[in-house]
Formats: sequence, C-alpha cells, structure tokens
Amino acid sequence: MSLILAIPGILRCEGHIRSKIRTKIGYNAPEINESKHRKSDKDFFLMCRFIGLFRSVTYPSSYITTADDNDGTCNLKAIDKSASTYRLIEGIIWEVNASNNLLTQPLSDQLQ
Repeated sequence: MSLILAIPGILRCEGHIRSKIRTKIGYNAPEINESKHRKSDKDFFLMCRFIGLFRSVTYPSSYITTADDNDGTCNLKAIDKSASTYRLIEGIIWEVNASNNLLTQPLSDQLQ
C-alpha cells in the first residue's frame, strides 16, 4: 500500500486509510459530511483521532483517552499513562519514539 500523502490536502489516499482503520475496528458506516476539501490542519487532527480510535480497539486494555495534534504531530495518551506519537514526515504518517525522536514504524504497516 502506498501512502503518498499530499500537503496541502494532507492525505491523497485519506479515504483508503480511513477505510482500513474503519474495517480494522469494525466500523463500516458510510462517511457523512466528510468534505474532500478540508484544511490540512483540521484533516490531520481528524486523522489523529482516527489513529487513537484504531489503537484503542487494537489495545483495549490501554485505550486512548487524549488525542492532540500539535503542528503535524499527533500525541496520544492512554488510560495506563502510556503515550504514542505520530508525525507526518514527507507525506507519510510515522509512529515516532518520543524519547529519542527516531522513526518507529509507518502507520500503513500497523494497519495490515
């Protein structure tokens, strides 16, 4: 799966990523009121929330309680006080190790 993401429309394949997350979490309702022409900052915030939902379903014992977007960085905090960070880097959403700022894994790999 290619995750070539466009800035400013942030996710050229946004529908595909959302579809994969919805399928993974078992939510297959139609997308309602989702414009294809959103501002990129709002778009990444929504994607950050979807990533939090995906992680909550994947790891229910440490479900996400907070999802914050700060300049292209998605910070997720879980009920067990653990944290995850995702960042948009050259058009690809990566999980990033917050302590050393090293790339951990692309989101696309986590969705498989």
